[in-house]
Amino acid sequence: NPPGAASPTLGYSSPDGNPDRNNALSGERARAVYWLLIAYGVNESRLLPMQGGVTTQFGDNSPLNRMVVVCPGLL
Repeated sequence: NPPGAASPTLGYSSPDGNPDRNNALSGERARAVYWLLIAYGVNESRLLPMQGGVTTQFGDNSPLNRMVVVCPGLL
């Protein structure tokens, strides 16, 4: 990453069930990966947990809808 570039961790969730709960779940997933990366020594200032929510889908009921993506140096 270029100096100062942040890497968002984007959490996603399934469209099934309550949309508000799913959006909250996507944020929880992003924060869980954020804290795991910090525990492994990644500098906290290089990461930014973000909700991907249920607005971006990767197919009907795909397991990919329940993931976290880390985008190195995106921001």
